[in-house]
Parts: sequence; C-alpha cells; structure tokens
Amino acid sequence: TGEIKVGDLSVAETQLLSPGLSRRGFHLSYATQQTTVGVYSLRGTPFYGIRQGLKMSVDEDDSVLGSSVRWVDREGRTGVHVAYLTGTEDLSGSFASAGAGIASKGDAAGIGFTRIFGTGKVNGFLEAAVSNYDPDISDTDGSTRDQAISAGAAWRAGQKLDYTLQVQRVGADFKSIGNTGATQNIESVSLGNGIHLEKHDIRLLLYYAQDNLEGDTTIPTSQFVKVEAFDQVSLSDNFAAGLLVYRESLDTDDEPSGFIEEKLTTDHGALDLTYSRSTWNLRPVYSTTSTEVESGLTTDTTLTETRLDLAYYPSRRFSLSLTLPQI
Repeated sequence: TGEIKVGDLSVAETQLLSPGLSRRGFHLSYATQQTTVGVYSLRGTPFYGIRQGLKMSVDEDDSVLGSSVRWVDREGRTGVHVAYLTGTEDLSGSFASAGAGIASKGDAAGIGFTRIFGTGKVNGFLEAAVSNYDPDISDTDGSTRDQAISAGAAWRAGQKLDYTLQVQRVGADFKSIGNTGATQNIESVSLGNGIHLEKHDIRLLLYYAQDNLEGDTTIPTSQFVKVEAFDQVSLSDNFAAGLLVYRESLDTDDEPSGFIEEKLTTDHGALDLTYSRSTWNLRPVYSTTSTEVESGLTTDTTLTETRLDLAYYPSRRFSLSLTLPQI
C-alpha cells in the first residue's frame, strides 16, 4: 500500500540519526507485509502554521531530504532499518516565520538492527551511524566526518522483574542534519531495573557518562553519574502516589590553565498524590532540589516547589487543566 502525507509532519528514523524531525513538507511511502520504503522532503527552516504556504522543495540547499528502508522477517523477530539524510538547516526561525541566522549543511547515514531472542523475553538492538557535517556554511572551515554507535538489550525475568542495558559512543564531530541538538563527544552506559508488585511499580536507574573522548587539552574532562529511583503506588481505586528521588554528580578532571576544578551534586525528591473520580483529577505535588557546588566559587542552592494540578475531562475531545503553583 502507498501513502502520501503533506503539511506539518513528524518523521522518525533511528535514534542516532533522527528520532523525531518535525517540519513542513511531504512524505511518500510504500509498504508490503515485510518492507516499508519512504522518501521525504522537509523544510530546512522550521515553518509552522498557515503562513508561507506549503513551501515544499526538493532542493538540498533549503530542505532536509531523507530516505529509509525498513524490513522485518516473517516472524517479526528480526528487523533492519537503513536511513539516509542530507540537506541544509536554518534553526533560527520562529513560529510561522522564517529566520535568517546561521545555516548548517550535512549528510548522515545510519543502520539499525533489532532482534527478539528465545521466547521473547530478551530484545536486543544495535545501531551505527556516520555523518559529514558543516555547522556554518558561511565560513571556510568546511565539514567534518565522524561516527556513532549504540547498543542495548532489554529482558524480563518472570512477571515481576525486567532489566535494560544501553551503551553508546558519539564522536566529537558526529552530528546528524536531522538531529543537530543531540549530545556529541560522549560515551555512556545506563542500567535500568523494573520491579512490578501488586501495588508498587518501581523503576531504578544507574547512568554514567564521560565526555572529551579525544582528550582535547584545551577543555576539561567531565564525568556525570545519575542514580534514580521511582515508585508508583496504587493506594486504592481512586488514590495513587508517586515518589521520585535521584542524585546527579558532575565532576571535572584534567582542567587546563584558566579552568577551575568543579564538582556539582544535585539531590532531588518529589512526592505526588493523585485522586481520580469520574471526570475529575486532583494532584498535589511537593518537590525539593538541593545543589551543592565544590569549586573556587561555592554557590549552594535549595529550591522547593509545591503545586496543585487540576484536570477535567468530560469527553475524549475536550479537557481542561489548571496548575496552581506554590499553594
């Protein structure tokens, strides 16, 4: 079957290449039982609303052009996703208007594999991408090439436990024309654990990341660690509670001359209670965040927030929400 979409669109490719690119343009696709092929052209400047017309183009000097092929085997256990993007972006535009700022140009290609193992309790993925990117086409510096890779797995241990693991390395000069805001020059690993009990749904997360992969002596190297726990509790048919706590730690090392060694620690806690009845939803929230800075300039801060969220949704087509801060 074939499909044509025109207007304000959102196109999702692989995570490294473009997990969600929303622009005005057109998208053509054709799908069979196992294969989907798509081509599209999206505006390089973010136009929205009714101004400027459709402004569709297939010129890589003012558009982002893309193509992709997705394939899955007959059993739905193995998947392959190949995508290619090329074009020019000017991200200085505002709502329903065009900007006249710095334009970037580049192309990127990526391939992703997914696999369901055994009885379906283990899912794995692997993605690799390469890019050739020029952040400012008005200067004479030209473009740079780099690559990125990401791999991970998710698995279930019975009905009450699940685990996730992901490792990623993004080169210092890797940047996709469809995902220019993504973090680069970083390698990271994350481990998650879910615990599902009768009245509790608990999520645990451990994340570590380090930047400055090429050992640039003009900037410090940073290590970032995050430990997080979240518990969603079902108190009754109408009451639920959520408790979130996490600690983030950022530490610099190998500081060049002129940089101050810095260690920043953030502790956060939040508690919310939700009462739902018929078409009403009432949710008081309390949260506190404390930040401690260890450096030549110490600026410790503590921020506390209390608010009340009200929601009214009499039908699927209509809802009304209200937030009362600092109650």
